[in-house]
Amino acid sequence: KWISNDRTAREQFRYTINFSRSTLCDPTFPQKIIDIAEKYDLNASCLAVEVLEDKNVTGEAHKQMRENLLALKEKGFSVLLDDFGSGYSSLNMLRTVSVDVLKLDMRFLDIKEQDEERGVGILESVVNMARQMQLPIIVEGVENQKQESFLLKMGCRYSQGYFYYRP
Repeated sequence: KWISNDRTAREQFRYTINFSRSTLCDPTFPQKIIDIAEKYDLNASCLAVEVLEDKNVTGEAHKQMRENLLALKEKGFSVLLDDFGSGYSSLNMLRTVSVDVLKLDMRFLDIKEQDEERGVGILESVVNMARQMQLPIIVEGVENQKQESFLLKMGCRYSQGYFYYRP
């Protein structure tokens, strides 16, 4: 539970909020988030917006989403691309939308023995790409010590999953 009224202590925590790309296309979205942060006296650096991939957002809607995310970033909010690798437009989204963190989809860790070499190669490639782009990554779906050790050896500093805590 979080019960402290001390703003300094509250700012040590980061809260992330998932939004679909469709929600992010609302021109009033950035101001709504800014107003909520002000209402609850939260510093924008404590809040992160998680963008979910949505292949149906194109054209003007995509442009509006990019503008909204940029407006939030300019106010100090972080932007995370959630479930990276699960959608149809992951790489295009990296090219067109400025994000601060990649959250790799849990299916990257679902490597079958017969596909191990290929699966590991793909995961390493994505991790290396993120490193070249200077983007931190969070790997979702860590369920055991073997997966955690594998990710640490690969240089992945952040992960989440049942291994750490069940929702």
